[in-house]
Amino acid sequence: MIPITTFVFTYGADHWSQGGWTEITTETEEDAQSVFRGLHGSLSNCSSVYPEEEFLKTKMFRDGNLGKRCVESIYFHRQVDPAVAGLADLERKRLHDN
Repeated sequence: MIPITTFVFTYGADHWSQGGWTEITTETEEDAQSVFRGLHGSLSNCSSVYPEEEFLKTKMFRDGNLGKRCVESIYFHRQVDPAVAGLADLERKRLHDN
């Protein structure tokens, strides 16, 4: 079983939410960034990206980010048929390497 991790994308005052953050739960940071880009267009639309275990240590987690907390939560899980899992992994690597 692949571990599932939460990544936190924080926002500045110029974002529509005027602070706060998005939590994306997925298998890898690469997947989380892909989901974020698919929904928000670009990583430039956030201020920073943190693995959850690092974000939990920040002042933003304790006190909020510009007075806001989590403004969006996304859970992404990709499940591949075990019969073709090796082929899916090869395709993913090919796409990543190009």
